[in-house]
Amino acid sequence: GSFRTFIRGVELLKEHQLPFNLKTVALRSNIHEFADIAAFCRTHSSGPFRFDPLLHLRLDRDSNLNRQIISERLTPEEIAELDLLDPDRRSALDASCHLLIKPSTRDAGDPRLFHCTAATDQFVLSHDGFLRPCSALQHPDFRHDSRFVSLEDALASMKATILASQSRDPHFLETCGRCDKINLCHWCPAHAYLEDGNLDGFSDYFCATARSRARRLRDESLAKIGRP
Repeated sequence: GSFRTFIRGVELLKEHQLPFNLKTVALRSNIHEFADIAAFCRTHSSGPFRFDPLLHLRLDRDSNLNRQIISERLTPEEIAELDLLDPDRRSALDASCHLLIKPSTRDAGDPRLFHCTAATDQFVLSHDGFLRPCSALQHPDFRHDSRFVSLEDALASMKATILASQSRDPHFLETCGRCDKINLCHWCPAHAYLEDGNLDGFSDYFCATARSRARRLRDESLAKIGRP
């Protein structure tokens, strides 16, 4: 079966001493065995185990399939719980939680859409010669043709597009544009576009996840110093 084929592949990688990481997605249908999955991956991979709790919606907006995807998503509370129960993620949060929740310095709302490393230290080049800032961003405005110009010029054009991308939506400026929990959130222009077709779209699910993570981090910090 497919699992035996997977195990054989892992054995071949180890036999030939090729480094590899195992990664999975946390789903409603596997959450009951997630601890066993993590233990297996840590035992058999040569690098750290990683998991992603976010299931993207479909680019084609297929409503039936999107409903199935949403039904497999974990709740914000479950995601926050996994973050703290997983030793690798817990260590990363302990080391950097002071950077993740920052006092808001964007009282007027920040119109910029991109606060990530897209087009600055990463990009994706497709088989047909088109550049995109990242694999998740499928918006046509961020697809740059590198077939007839130099890679340097294509990257410069893509970076200019990223830096010029702003939102004029008052709702965005009052919510995501001034949020102090942005680093705990699933939100980014690529994910927003997959959620509702807008680069500056708002997601209750993303927002609830950020709040749940922030609440768990706060409670853990208070518990460590013995405060109620």
